[in-house]
Amino acid sequence: MTNDYYTYAYLRKDKTPYYIGKGIGNRAFVKRKGINPPRDISRILFLKKNLTETEAFKHEVYMIDVLGRKDLGTGILHNRTDGGEGTSGRVQSEETKNKISEANKGKTLTEEHRKKCSEASRGNTNMLGKKHSEESKRKMSEARTGVPIKPFSEEHKRRIGEANAGEKNGCYGRCGEKNHQSKKVLVVYPDGNQKTFESIKSVTETLGCDKGTVRKHCLDNTICLRGKCKNLSFSFLTENND
Repeated sequence: MTNDYYTYAYLRKDKTPYYIGKGIGNRAFVKRKGINPPRDISRILFLKKNLTETEAFKHEVYMIDVLGRKDLGTGILHNRTDGGEGTSGRVQSEETKNKISEANKGKTLTEEHRKKCSEASRGNTNMLGKKHSEESKRKMSEARTGVPIKPFSEEHKRRIGEANAGEKNGCYGRCGEKNHQSKKVLVVYPDGNQKTFESIKSVTETLGCDKGTVRKHCLDNTICLRGKCKNLSFSFLTENND
């Protein structure tokens, strides 16, 4: 065991100590959390030198006990522990306690911990990695919803089929008896010229416009204000106008 350790004190301008520490090398001159060494190094007082680490610990504890701690109301030092090895006697503020609590809340679980949690929540480790049968899926679905899954009626299937057919043809439930995709479209250009197209599809293929945009303006009889069909007016041709 070497005799390289020492104890030291930081002094206020009035020469009263405000911190007692022990160290080796340049420890006494290094800034640490909560305690700054005095800018004037003449106010760093070396109390004892050529000590073993154990002797330095003991002398540090002795000096803190003699001079007392401000946080405990027993003296003049800003030390937050009783000195020696470890943090015995440390008094944490409520703010520090809250920060530690928040930090612990954000800690991530280890993979081993995650695995155990997963196994515990499933309740059956033998099922890990296995796929449920269709029958099992159906039963779980019924258990979750509380309503048995019933097959669609023929009427329901017919309505779904009609709705899907309308979407494929660009109708989206607004077609009436004749879907809009097959209707002729009148396009009026900014210079007043007009052109008739056989369908929305032919408009999009010729002008490069978006099908949904053309359909919307045809239904509303409005002018497009953006994109490739900007300033073009669209409308469906009725039978009376053919």
